[in-house]
Amino acid sequence: MKQSRAYLAALAAGLLIALPCTDTIAAGVFPIATNTGTVGNPGGVEQAINLAFDGTNYLVGIQGDETADDSINAQLVGPTGALVGSRIKVGRNGGAPSVAFDGTNYLLVWTEGSFGSPNTVKFQFLNPSLQALGQPFEMFATQGSNWPFIAAAVFNGTRFAVVATLANLDVNFNFLSGDVYGTFIPKSTAPPRLDVAGPRVGTQFPLRLSGTPGIDYTIQKSTTLGTADWTALTTTAVSPTTGTLDLTDTGATTSRRFYRRQNRETESTGS
Repeated sequence: MKQSRAYLAALAAGLLIALPCTDTIAAGVFPIATNTGTVGNPGGVEQAINLAFDGTNYLVGIQGDETADDSINAQLVGPTGALVGSRIKVGRNGGAPSVAFDGTNYLLVWTEGSFGSPNTVKFQFLNPSLQALGQPFEMFATQGSNWPFIAAAVFNGTRFAVVATLANLDVNFNFLSGDVYGTFIPKSTAPPRLDVAGPRVGTQFPLRLSGTPGIDYTIQKSTTLGTADWTALTTTAVSPTTGTLDLTDTGATTSRRFYRRQNRETESTGS
């Protein structure tokens, strides 16, 4: 993504979001990302199009840093406008990052790819310390000649609602075609579900995991329910497309066997 064009695209798509200030004393204008540089030089051109409020601080998604104009990163800002901690870098490149908060964790959304060629829209959960939860994932696929171009998410108290523009653009930023799509993503702490997916055949026992895309879940097995008897069967994430994953215990040699799922990030369990 070229640095200023993602910002202009966000303006055109109406993705700029302003949050009301809840502080009793106005903070005035304050710097958030001010590395020096010029277009074409490595680093220094930084942009932001929205922010998310967690009840205390604001998380700002930022494109560009001191190393590259398309580096995806984020910065926490306190209620007085002071920076909270260091800026985090997700190790990805692209443009137009946006953020939303689900009451526990953040969801970072950005466009990844080179401008003028097919892109993808990536999603990544971050905990309150801005550490990555699981791996980046995708929700939107290319439709005909339109590829995922830009997206933004909002949390409605139960789940994330996401809207994305899928478009075909030429190298001069002219839209050749475009459509708008939407999807929903469960909150990061939504309890996962583990179901039996079919009968045991020999030592093969099929299971189906349902959960939030991008979150790693550990499936554990036991034959006695004893605390020390639980062992990991696998650690995996569900399909972003279906929100489920089919897996098989290939060592189900006993007629009595117990399973439970565990969210690695929140340590929640269920059987």
